[in-house]
Amino acid sequence: MVFSKISWFIYFNEQSGVGISTTANSHLQFDIRYYETLRDIGINGDIKAMCVLPYFDKCILLGFKMF
Repeated sequence: MVFSKISWFIYFNEQSGVGISTTANSHLQFDIRYYETLRDIGINGDIKAMCVLPYFDKCILLGFKMF
């Protein structure tokens, strides 16, 4: 589980999804369906995510609806 703030968006790609970096120096990978929600949360917004270890390459966002 990751409890942090978004520090910046790394990339958006239709095949691999949305990559973000957090203030805890974690790089998280979300499915493309979370793009609008992550954009609405914005930089310095609080997120809670559950990710597959050890690479955090498949994450789901907790507490928000996906579009």
